[in-house]
Amino acid sequence: MISILAPPRSCSSLITAMLGQHPMLEAPAELECFTGETIGDCFAFAKRVPAVTMHGLLRTVAQLQKGGQSDEAVLAAYHWLQARRHWSGARLVAWIEGQLAPRRLIEKSPIHVLRWPSLVRLASVCANQPAVHLCRHPTEAIRSLIGAYRHRGQSLTPTQALTAWVQGHRHCLRYSAELAEAPTLLLRSEDLLAEPEANLKTV
Repeated sequence: MISILAPPRSCSSLITAMLGQHPMLEAPAELECFTGETIGDCFAFAKRVPAVTMHGLLRTVAQLQKGGQSDEAVLAAYHWLQARRHWSGARLVAWIEGQLAPRRLIEKSPIHVLRWPSLVRLASVCANQPAVHLCRHPTEAIRSLIGAYRHRGQSLTPTQALTAWVQGHRHCLRYSAELAEAPTLLLRSEDLLAEPEANLKTV
């Protein structure tokens, strides 16, 4: 599994969409499966944190099991996951990778970089795999994050948004220094947008 490590609103969706065009890579929506020790814990966490929805995981499982993401397929995926609430995120990722093989999974869940225990769980799966640390200028990232909260009818102060940016990047740097066994590429979102072809080759 290749991880895209980035705080919210860092253009991580853009880079995963670009990389997902490669025939040997698969970039589903955010899996958010390391916010707790088990899948049941992750669903409980999502109930407490409105920004976490588990929609990406549900759609991914529905696509792999039913070949589509209809309401019926997503509901079946929900029941399948509930029956496996005791699974760890690592076990679930192993199942997903088995379904995708020989393609490689690309995972990006910004919520993980905001919580150090989530990154520790993530490292148990992919510390020996390359990762991308994606960074966006704080002014634009903060403005985008506040706008995203406003769009959901929620409020976020500039100080709270800046704290998320700083904390997220500190965790990413700590991951690279303490947990990663393979190289982590630091990439600026602005560089990716300015020269996508050259930067994607580097990735």
